[in-house]
Amino acid sequence: MKLRIITIAVLVLLGPACQDQRSALSIINSSGDKISNVQISDRERSWLLGSIKYKEKKRFSEKLKGEGGLYVTWVYKNRKYKDIGCYYTSGINVDGTVFIYGKSAEWRC
Repeated sequence: MKLRIITIAVLVLLGPACQDQRSALSIINSSGDKISNVQISDRERSWLLGSIKYKEKKRFSEKLKGEGGLYVTWVYKNRKYKDIGCYYTSGINVDGTVFIYGKSAEWRC
């Protein structure tokens, strides 16, 4: 009986840590020109954010699955670029900013 109660208590405490976590990510276009087809991916799902004008900021907030680094892809001057950053895992939210500088990106998590 005691073991059963302890097991249930542990599952109740660990349950929220195993749920999908909501991220909070800002994407800022610092390229000097418009970027398009901006997309965020957690390996299982992708979210299309569309175009971002120079100096514009878009906010991304979504529940993530699994663990790893978030992918961001974008098109700058008709070429597609991709970068990865902001490690996340079950129980740890992503909170950060991605600065896109045309051909490269800088992550602050």
